[in-house]
Amino acid sequence: MGIPQTAVALTSGQSVSIPVSNPNRVSCIELYNGTPYDLTVSGYGVQGGGTIISAGLGHRLFGEIHNSGYLNMTAVNNTGATATGVVNLIFYEANEKLPPGQFPVTIPSQIVSAKVSGVQTLTNETSTDGAEIIDIGTVSINKLIDIFNNHFKLSVEIAGVEHTVLQGSLTGNPTQIGKAGDTAEVLGNLAVDSQAGIGTLPLASIQEAILAAADTFKALVLQWHSATQSADMLEVQDNLNNVKFSVSPAGNVTASGILTVTGKATFNGASPSVTVANDIEIGIAGNVKSNTITIVGTDGANKVLFLNAPNVGNGGVIELEVGGTAQASVDVAGIHAASGNAIFFSQGSFLNISPFTGTGSGTFATGIASGTSFQILTDACTLSGSSQTMGATKGGTNSVVTTGAGLAWSATAYN
Repeated sequence: MGIPQTAVALTSGQSVSIPVSNPNRVSCIELYNGTPYDLTVSGYGVQGGGTIISAGLGHRLFGEIHNSGYLNMTAVNNTGATATGVVNLIFYEANEKLPPGQFPVTIPSQIVSAKVSGVQTLTNETSTDGAEIIDIGTVSINKLIDIFNNHFKLSVEIAGVEHTVLQGSLTGNPTQIGKAGDTAEVLGNLAVDSQAGIGTLPLASIQEAILAAADTFKALVLQWHSATQSADMLEVQDNLNNVKFSVSPAGNVTASGILTVTGKATFNGASPSVTVANDIEIGIAGNVKSNTITIVGTDGANKVLFLNAPNVGNGGVIELEVGGTAQASVDVAGIHAASGNAIFFSQGSFLNISPFTGTGSGTFATGIASGTSFQILTDACTLSGSSQTMGATKGGTNSVVTTGAGLAWSATAYN
């Protein structure tokens, strides 16, 4: 009838040596290879280096051919299988009649799998630290899921490439999400309970760009915790926790450093929409443009408008333009009307004023441009305590002065 032996479980590459009890009495061993591996068999029923029994075959080995007292088997993985299979053995003694049959014979492979549907607890506390508990992989990649008793790794295989999803690591940060170069996507909401944890999150650990999922989605939204939110919605701090930039729940933006706007800034708030506590500095190429600029003093003690052109280089100049055309300027020498412009008073106006002097009678240049009508003011001449009236007439750009010989005089031409 034969003596069935305890089934032998084999994994890829595993070798076992089965002792043959009473080897002189065992005449034949039936070996049924139910593993997914080919078996290299030696020690019993095989001469020389051994023979190969393919996966899924049954074979009879006879002790009269060779009997070392042991049956040696090694599982050879020629197909890339990843499982545990079973080898069944039946020993026949010398006085037994073998059952009829043709060998080798094909048998179904048998893969060992534990049924755990009824298991309540998987316990492994007695193992030493670092013991591997669960190892799951594919034909291409081993250990996609690798769980030890003190750390773990969960991965998926995509197109033959391993992508780590989550790790419980013994080195570095204990919780490690994703793989370098991959994107970790949060499908629902992400809540971080520790404010300190947010503050210590390195910028390099998040994607530099916050991308909207679609054109209709906002890229970044900061929402109040409640209607009574009092803390700033956004803060930028230096390494000493000094606030450099903040946005309050009311929408007030505070910058403690220099705020640089390379584009345009629009202020649509109620008056005053812009309040400056100190000075406004406008660069050399900067312009302030408005249909109307109204400057109102807050009290009588302060200047309503104060303009200061620093004396740098060739001297500071304040220019006044209307319609893009210069009308007047102010420099260290005084106030200058632009060429061709007059200075208007409540009564009358001046275009040019030109003082000139001379001695005695003659024709003298007034300094007024040729062909321009002008007036002359003269003063009385004095000599040796006596006075003499000076007469003057206009002629082109000159004036004809008539007075006593040797008498010095002065006059002013204007138009």
